[in-house]
Amino acid sequence: MLRVLIVIFVFLVSSSLGFEINGRIELPLLATGEPDYTITSRTRIELLPLSKYNDNNNKKILHGSVLKDGSFHIPDVNDLGSYQLVISSLDYHFLKNRFKIDIGDKTISAYEFPIGSEYTTTIKTSYPILITKDSLIRRNYIEQRSKSIIESISRPISIILNNRIYLACAVLILLTALLPTLINYLDPEFNEKVKDLNTQQQSLPPPNKSD
Repeated sequence: MLRVLIVIFVFLVSSSLGFEINGRIELPLLATGEPDYTITSRTRIELLPLSKYNDNNNKKILHGSVLKDGSFHIPDVNDLGSYQLVISSLDYHFLKNRFKIDIGDKTISAYEFPIGSEYTTTIKTSYPILITKDSLIRRNYIEQRSKSIIESISRPISIILNNRIYLACAVLILLTALLPTLINYLDPEFNEKVKDLNTQQQSLPPPNKSD
């Protein structure tokens, strides 16, 4: 009876502690030859149940952290089954960043998801997972330079030219503004005629109002 109680106790304790998923990222080197420790603080490790993609149930997503030596750990994985391990970084692109993790009663197996493949396509890999620095590509962020005056002007012009309504309105406004100049160019005496007509209208006596 005592032996049975001990077995039950050990089983409950082991179940409550759960499994731990482990791996390591080889620290990339800077131009100075020193390890780039920024990858340890700006890298996200997530473990998702693969059934999440099959039955739309809201299962908990577990997160891990990367230590100074590049090792990462995801503790308290309580359920057996298949999981997807996803690694992402703000500073580096991972050529291998998706893995299938199968947790059995006594063993943990890892499989690589090739980029662009379905979740059914896997390649067996070693466990604990090792990501070599050769599979990391540094992200190069380009700062947007300040716009010049020409660029600031050309953008609204291109918007007008690519929109028929805006273009029609712009042409109408332009013609309205240039109309007096065009008329004066085509008929230099037009302004004088308009002035004479206005003078004649002003010189006419006001109409008599009948009582």
